[in-house]
Amino acid sequence: MPGRAEPSVMAVELDGHGPATRIGLRQTCDTKEEPDMAEQVSTMLLDRLTRFLAEGPTG
Repeated sequence: MPGRAEPSVMAVELDGHGPATRIGLRQTCDTKEEPDMAEQVSTMLLDRLTRFLAEGPTG
């Protein structure tokens, strides 16, 4: 998280369901503002992953 003295840790869980994979994210936040920022960053990362998987590495 930007502005934090200590790096934050995020746990990512991948769970296969036939041809699909479920992605679960967990992160501990120290302030009441951090969950909103963490959700925005996680959404951005998952959107990029979705694009990468749809287009491939050279897309």
